[in-house]
Amino acid sequence: MQVSKSGAEGERLKEAVNINLGLLALKNVIVALHEKRGYVPFQDNKLTMVLQPSLEGGGRTAIIVTGRPEAAHAVETLQALRFGETCASVELRSRGGWGGGSAAAAISAIDEQIAAVQAEIVKKERWETRTVRRRDERAGQAFGEVGSGGTAYKTDLEVEEYKVSGLTGADAEHKKLEQLLLARLELVGAP
Repeated sequence: MQVSKSGAEGERLKEAVNINLGLLALKNVIVALHEKRGYVPFQDNKLTMVLQPSLEGGGRTAIIVTGRPEAAHAVETLQALRFGETCASVELRSRGGWGGGSAAAAISAIDEQIAAVQAEIVKKERWETRTVRRRDERAGQAFGEVGSGGTAYKTDLEVEEYKVSGLTGADAEHKKLEQLLLARLELVGAP
């Protein structure tokens, strides 16, 4: 904003000057980010120091540019639009635990790991049928009289046998798959 057009005096004039200094420092930071310079002057102003985490990729950043259609404000509007264009061309790198990539890249990496573990489960897992034996607690117990004084027993066998079928051979892989699915759920968020 041009101070001469604002008509500000006293405290308002000081405030306008500080706003303009902050915007100039922000412009210098955006230009440095756009040109991918090794040094970005965040410390030049309090505004840019406060915005540093967002401008380095630690959050979502949006810049709103406004302009006026009147001819008297054409120069400022054109400068603001050029600044917005420079801002739009800056690519912010995300800082995160998944190699600095985006959330979509992190989800894709976890999905690849999940697919690999599932393939390992298919390769290792097999159906197994086994015989289970257990002592029959009712063996030898009388449950009533039959005919003329004879006693019938629930079972004469002391050990009961039965068959159990199930998948075995990939217990460790199932635990790893469960951990990966939980990690994916944390990234995506609960439904």
